[in-house]
Amino acid sequence: KGINLERTLGSNEFLILVIFSLIASHTILIISSFILYYYLYIDNLSGYNSCAIGFSAVLFSLKYVWNYISPSDGYVMGFHVPSKYVAWAELIAISIISPNASFIGHLSGILAGILYIHVFKKVISYINRN
Repeated sequence: KGINLERTLGSNEFLILVIFSLIASHTILIISSFILYYYLYIDNLSGYNSCAIGFSAVLFSLKYVWNYISPSDGYVMGFHVPSKYVAWAELIAISIISPNASFIGHLSGILAGILYIHVFKKVISYINRN
């Protein structure tokens, strides 16, 4: 999927997407962990007291972007899922299969993908028009 996304966007925009996803997803992760731990007192879900370093949040962001621009549907655990819901279905499936996986980290990646598609790209296109 990554190579298809890069071919669709072009190498420069793909690089921008990866860098944006890395910064945005980890910023969202830190802020949401802080809020869950200090304001909602949810220690086990927040991951605030654990080390979570990885690239999976970026992969979920890329997955969201690809599924948003891809016309084809997907399958998650054998179930047909419309493309706009594939990342969400995989988030739930991974959380069920591997409960120790970082739910907040993966969710942060999806949220970074949403920010990229619905905010960042629109802001950049507006700036380029003016």
